[in-house]
Amino acid sequence: MIFVITGPSGVGKSFLVEYLRTEHPDKFTVVKVVTTRPPRANEQAQDRLHVGDLEFNKLIATDKFLIHGKYGGNNYGWLAQDFNKNKMMLTNVWPGILEDFVAVCDAIPIYLQAESDFLRIRMAARGDSTEKIAQRIKIAEADDVLMENLPRLIRLHGKLFKIDSDQVIPEIVHPWVMNKIGK
Repeated sequence: MIFVITGPSGVGKSFLVEYLRTEHPDKFTVVKVVTTRPPRANEQAQDRLHVGDLEFNKLIATDKFLIHGKYGGNNYGWLAQDFNKNKMMLTNVWPGILEDFVAVCDAIPIYLQAESDFLRIRMAARGDSTEKIAQRIKIAEADDVLMENLPRLIRLHGKLFKIDSDQVIPEIVHPWVMNKIGK
């Protein structure tokens, strides 16, 4: 079983993955994403492997990815070898690739949605520049439009959560996930 967390930049996707992994290390494993995106300043994420375009393209050419795509000008891919149907897996993705995960992996999507003002605060707190925040908010608004076309997918296979504070993940999302896995 794989939970695929999606939503706009700054909403808390990586936080949710890390929270579940830390709270339940015996239950969850994180599927690393290989990306050409440079690491952010002070980025501590354990769920990413940053590579150059040449290495990424070699992985595509040798069919190492189960799923891959481009988002925000960077490439992202999930290695087929990292998927284990005997474990509860977690990863975070952008909305445009969500349907692929549901089709290929029978994934359970979790969509985290937030207002632009909340996202601006979160992105500023992690050190994003004003220019980068404006760019990410524009992408987030486009993602929300895209998600308007996927409500059936979310409703049938997963759940949408409105994030308006840092407490939503531990108090609402976490119990839902644990209920979904029967714990």
